[in-house]
Amino acid sequence: MRKCKIIAGSSHPVLSNAVCARLGVEPAPVKLGRFSNEETSVEIGVSVRDTDTFVIQSGSQTVNDHLMELLILLSACKGASASRVTAVLPYFPYVKQSKMKKHRGCIAAKMVANLLSVAGVDHIITMDLHASQMQGFFQVPVDNLYAEPAIVRWIKENVDGWRDAVIVSKNPGGAKRVTSMADALKVNFALIHTDRRRRPQAPWLPSHYAGASRAVSVTSDEEAETEEEDDDDDESNDDDDDETNEIERSVSGETAADARLEGLRRLSHEADTRSVGSVASRETARTGRSGRTNLSRRNQSPSKRLRYDAYTEIHTARLISGHVVDEDYEAVSSNGRRRDSESSSTNGTTHDPMTMSFLSTMSDHMHGQAHALAGPIEGDTMSDEEDEEGLTEAAGGVGVVERMITLVGDVYDKTALIVDDMCDSAASFVAAAEHLVKNCGAAQVFVVATHGLFQGECLQQMEACSCIHKIAVTNTYPLTPAQLKASTKLAIIDISPVLAEAIRRTHNGESLAGVAGAF
Repeated sequence: MRKCKIIAGSSHPVLSNAVCARLGVEPAPVKLGRFSNEETSVEIGVSVRDTDTFVIQSGSQTVNDHLMELLILLSACKGASASRVTAVLPYFPYVKQSKMKKHRGCIAAKMVANLLSVAGVDHIITMDLHASQMQGFFQVPVDNLYAEPAIVRWIKENVDGWRDAVIVSKNPGGAKRVTSMADALKVNFALIHTDRRRRPQAPWLPSHYAGASRAVSVTSDEEAETEEEDDDDDESNDDDDDETNEIERSVSGETAADARLEGLRRLSHEADTRSVGSVASRETARTGRSGRTNLSRRNQSPSKRLRYDAYTEIHTARLISGHVVDEDYEAVSSNGRRRDSESSSTNGTTHDPMTMSFLSTMSDHMHGQAHALAGPIEGDTMSDEEDEEGLTEAAGGVGVVERMITLVGDVYDKTALIVDDMCDSAASFVAAAEHLVKNCGAAQVFVVATHGLFQGECLQQMEACSCIHKIAVTNTYPLTPAQLKASTKLAIIDISPVLAEAIRRTHNGESLAGVAGAF
């Protein structure tokens, strides 16, 4: 390429050399160093006047140093009269901070975009932004490339039986990503949602709410409906009076508010038992499975397994400290005391989620607590992204975290591909893999991501997880030789041809449409 210079930063020399080799050019000589006070020093060893200059620099584990180095390189090229300066960022730094997650926070990605503009960048090429809306942060053109074609090609070449595989999103926020890949592979997809298990509320409600709760607790069984039609109004009123008298006798000596509270608990328990019990009875008759089971479908008889697969595509399980456990598992807190499930009430019953949502709302209003409709809330509670630390650590680092993990879809005896844009922590991937294998009967689980950050002990934890068969990431983010040697499950997908083609087309003034699918 004539009148074109490619400058490689120090963040990812392996990828930079691969891109230059693909283009058939040598990287421009540049001297990168530090002064004695740790200030970054940059000196370009060749003239870039009136040339089309590309600076390749990716995010890394020392992101602040390499970001500052990128800014100085851009400013040096602009000061040396380069006709156009393009920043090639395979992994955009601070990409996860692209929105205000909490009050008094900072949209750091917007700040980085402003810094790049001030440094003199004219064009930006990046790959798989965490949020595609980030392109609006810039005043210069941004080309957001996609690694999906390269990943799809790798799946077809390395995953046995990929035609029957299922693409799985580990959180609702990745639904668009997995549906796009499922369409490219022409396979099915599934979604996983991890939710906090509600701690039972104890609200004070007026007496007429208790009557309404009693009125809506009508069974849907045909036999129960027949019995209720035979009962006349007088008998039902007498039963209600007897029940109320029994509640008042059981709580004698307590305050009137406590009596109403106890009555509400009793009536709510009956409503849940009647409404949920009839559905469970029909589900048991059809599937041979009442509620959630501790066994995988792999251990069930063929007849039950067939009926189960025919009617059930929603699978739930308990998730404690980031791992899937049985229903009868007793969580023990740090002080050695047994911790009851957050979804269990004081009398050991499980309430209907709609009922608990209503009770929670009324409790907040009655007790004067901040409510979502009238008071401040944390921004990340409304996000589709999962709180990675929250899966394993309780608030303040004390106690046991329990959540409920739900899969919508069928992965039984199939290969499940958990797809995400980045893999920086292991908690959500391990939890999803364990749920897919232990509770949903998946044959094997692949973890596929564009950016393999693997912060802390992420790679070691995923390597130790027996439910994860393979980990595949692209080489947009630099990995240390120790990480590459330590993992036997890790596979690297080379995307240097995609970046090289994007640079060639940009220099020649060609369209970048379909550049990722050209290889």
